[in-house]
Amino acid sequence: MIAKRAPGAGRKPRGPFKGKTATITTRIRPDTRAALEQEAKKRGNSLSQEIERRLDASLHKSRDTPLYVQALAHAMTVLTTEIERRTGKRWLDDAFTHEALRSGIEALLFHFARTPDGEVAVPPKIEEAATRLQSPLRESFRNPALLGQMEAGSIITSIENAPSPVREPPGVYVPDQFGFWQILRDVGSGWERNQKVWNKAKERKR
Repeated sequence: MIAKRAPGAGRKPRGPFKGKTATITTRIRPDTRAALEQEAKKRGNSLSQEIERRLDASLHKSRDTPLYVQALAHAMTVLTTEIERRTGKRWLDDAFTHEALRSGIEALLFHFARTPDGEVAVPPKIEEAATRLQSPLRESFRNPALLGQMEAGSIITSIENAPSPVREPPGVYVPDQFGFWQILRDVGSGWERNQKVWNKAKERKR
């Protein structure tokens, strides 16, 4: 006689997503399944948890990010891949590849963005926000290059200090809305990578 499994018995779920009751059935290629199983093993997730994690991230990205922004990100991805293929180096590790990529990104932006005809106008939203700032910061806010650097600095700080989305107690999942922790995991800390060179540059300026 075959014993029936008690309610709630069986393998405990592995991963951050709980309370899963809906099901979906689809066919995928064997190599896709193998890749998903490999990624799940790396993160200590079950296969279904890994699939849900990726679907969740994809849905958040497509819902919150306009298509033209996604298009720019995709173009930069293709550009990065092609430059690294030509140099045989990663932009993270090689100065030549980094410089080629930076120039390529500038060329992409210049080609597809609207080229100003004359003086660059300050957008009304920026002008309105600048009026509420103190004088030195107000002028920086109106400068597109300095504004870009400030925004980049804020994002860099968020990435460098990003907490893991899986926290104590084990299995508690905190959504990484902007993917900062994933960026830090995949790229690594720029501060740790470059602090020796940056400190030497500061010493030379003194």
